[in-house]
Amino acid sequence: MKRLLLFSILSIFCFTISAQTNTWNGTNGSWSTASAWSLNHVPNLNEDAIIPTGSTVYLDVNGFAKSITLQGNAIFNFTNNSGL
Repeated sequence: MKRLLLFSILSIFCFTISAQTNTWNGTNGSWSTASAWSLNHVPNLNEDAIIPTGSTVYLDVNGFAKSITLQGNAIFNFTNNSGL
C-alpha cells in the first residue's frame, strides 16, 4: 500500500504539460501559411508562437496561441476581420 501511494505521488510530479514552440520560418507573410511555421501548421492554443527578428507576420485569420513572442524588430500586424 505504501508503495502504491509513493508511486502515485511521484507520478504526479513526473507528468508535466509543456507547450510546444512553433517558430515562424518565413520573413514576411500571413499567419495562415502553414508551411511558414516550424511545425508545418499554424499555432494552436497549446503552442507558444515565436516570430524572430526581421520577420513581419500578418494575422489574416482568427489566430490562436498560448503565447506570442516577438524577437528584436519583428512586426506583428492585424488585418481586417482578424483577431487573436
